Amino acid sequence: MPTFADFHAALQLANFTVAELLTRTDRPSNSVPPESIWDNIGPTILTLQKVRTSFGAAITLNSVYRAHDYNKRIPDAARLSQHVAFNAIDFTTGDQSRLPALHDSVIALRDTWIDAPRRFNRAVVSVDQDPIPTMPLEWRVNNGQDQFRFRGGVKLYNTFIHIDTRGQNVNWG
Repeated sequence: MPTFADFHAALQLANFTVAELLTRTDRPSNSVPPESIWDNIGPTILTLQKVRTSFGAAITLNSVYRAHDYNKRIPDAARLSQHVAFNAIDFTTGDQSRLPALHDSVIALRDTWIDAPRRFNRAVVSVDQDPIPTMPLEWRVNNGQDQFRFRGGVKLYNTFIHIDTRGQNVNWG
């Protein structure tokens, strides 16, 4: 049986550890994401790796997977949160004054092609029988390399940035 560490190693990430991807999964009402949805986070963390590399600043992951019961306890969390589908990351950087520029870097990557070690079979996740909205990612092979087009939700908050790869570009206030 594969482990999450095996999944992580196959992602070939330069900067993000297993512990970072599983941040806060030890909290009450939260858990490690089930294996059936591990592929969901692949495109998001690969996009964030590209942001990290191009921006040149350390990034700290604040929130990645949220079990439904845990998500319900977070004030103002969306009921159909991309975090519950293991498809979103909230992150920050050490210098909060750089968050707007970091946000702009994420926005600038929209609709660009991101290299991936393989194609991910993302699973649909539902909350009380309501599916969390996602669309299929667009894939191509370029010089023998699998790539997906980054399309997702991006929002700048006061102390962090949210990114997801829901398959369509979304901004909200």
